[in-house]
Amino acid sequence: MDSHTIERDGETITLRSIKGAPETFDVAGLRAKMQEAKQGKSFWPVYDRKIHNPIANALEVNGDILLVEGNWLLLDEPQWRDLRELADYTLSIKATPELLQERLIQRKIQGGLPKADAVKFYETSDRLNVERILNHTLPADEQWQMMEDGDFIRC
Repeated sequence: MDSHTIERDGETITLRSIKGAPETFDVAGLRAKMQEAKQGKSFWPVYDRKIHNPIANALEVNGDILLVEGNWLLLDEPQWRDLRELADYTLSIKATPELLQERLIQRKIQGGLPKADAVKFYETSDRLNVERILNHTLPADEQWQMMEDGDFIRC
């Protein structure tokens, strides 16, 4: 929704314009869901790429192991870094900025954006996210590297 805004670099911008950035996530809600899951059955939202929004309580979580995936889970910034204490084990996958650029632009094109718009979104949002995650991440228990062919090697 374009009524949700933040200040960035002295300018008011919509959260939609930086969709996927850490500021667009409900970190407190994620923390609450992680704590709830440690107590037993819980219901989690699922992000729907067709409607480009999460669907509340769409997934029942009731197993002994909860795998939480996301770019920002080890971000070394307030609120995000506090999630680390809820994890029993962490894994990080690193990739070069060039490989990420190609993949992120292609994902936007596959989602229906014209190439020029996909490149613009990369330059105004995704590129900043890539730089942020590569430079401000807490150490993981285990680290892997993504190769150019899409394969992974353990570091």
